[in-house]
Amino acid sequence: MKESLPLNPLTQLTKDDLQRFIRDFVSYHLSALRGGSAPDFSEEDHTRRFSEAPFFMDSLELVTLTGMICDSFFVQETGLEDLFLARPSIEQWSELLLKSLGVYHDSMRFFSSGSQGKPAAARHRGEDLGLELEHLSELITRQTTPGRIVSMVPSNHIYGSIFTLFLPKKLGVPMERHNDISGKLRKGDVIIAIPTWIAQWRSRAISLPEDVLVVSSTAPLDDELSHWLNHRNAAFLEIYGSSETAGVAYRNTPGSLFTLFPYWKRISESIIQRDHSSETYDLPDHIQWQDSRHFTPSGRKDRLVQINGINVNPEQIAEKFRSHPDVKDAAVRSFQTSVGSRLKIFIRTLSENPDLEASLRDWASRQLPPHQRPARYTFGSQMPKNSMNKQTDWE
Repeated sequence: MKESLPLNPLTQLTKDDLQRFIRDFVSYHLSALRGGSAPDFSEEDHTRRFSEAPFFMDSLELVTLTGMICDSFFVQETGLEDLFLARPSIEQWSELLLKSLGVYHDSMRFFSSGSQGKPAAARHRGEDLGLELEHLSELITRQTTPGRIVSMVPSNHIYGSIFTLFLPKKLGVPMERHNDISGKLRKGDVIIAIPTWIAQWRSRAISLPEDVLVVSSTAPLDDELSHWLNHRNAAFLEIYGSSETAGVAYRNTPGSLFTLFPYWKRISESIIQRDHSSETYDLPDHIQWQDSRHFTPSGRKDRLVQINGINVNPEQIAEKFRSHPDVKDAAVRSFQTSVGSRLKIFIRTLSENPDLEASLRDWASRQLPPHQRPARYTFGSQMPKNSMNKQTDWE
């Protein structure tokens, strides 16, 4: 008997789901295009044209985001792409996407953070997303009896879409979005978070009800935080993956190894392959394998760091600061705080200016999105280097 295919979650998306996706999509990518914060907008703004308040998109921004949203849902396969420029609002885009999905729903693309330049789009088949959902729902129901999904992440990236758009339907539970969970949780909640949020809960001594499950991804969840969750009778599920692969592996015990999902197999030290596919994927981290199915990530191959769950490139940020006329050189690194990783910057200047930090912070607020703005500034006449003339760290 032929094995039945997993349900394609793209066929279950509703107009409300699509409006939430578009709202998060526009907010994130408009912020990236403008090099700073996106405007605040609510459900009341869904019918407003993107050229109007509070969006104020210019023609270049509209064309760019139109192309990206159409690429995300393969609208070109349905011939509806020209209508998106003619109907530029969240309400109208959601209606067009719903119509497009009724014709083509085989695949969806998710964009990376663009930390190494232009955001890259990764294609995911609906069948593969459905297979991951089957295994995720099994893992979750082993750990708790889910009553509600509580999301603290946007829905426009792969992690947010899988866990806040698709998973609630698979589990048959409602989904609510909260930026602050204090006093809002109840037994059976499945909280979709990132390590930065969990670190903030610990620093604020947030209480968690029994029988909740905290899902974490996008950055490593250190053992100290996972132990903290367990000591508060909260289970956790950490997912390892990327925009290109979606979920690759999981763990739910502090200090344990990651276990590959059954449909992935190891090819070499950092290369994996999905069952029944010839395509291979190079994982972004150095991997230490215990056997063919269990591993520990041991640091990224590139020099990216993660701030609030978003990959950022410190050298690109330093280069941006070097374009400022009062900055002769700059170096950017991450540092740890009680609420997660932040960025610090060393600025080389040729003269003392007591107002320079305030000026640069104001400049950065207009030139960079929030996750790329340094939290700590240090100034000096020479860059910090060791006896071998190699750049070193600074306080």
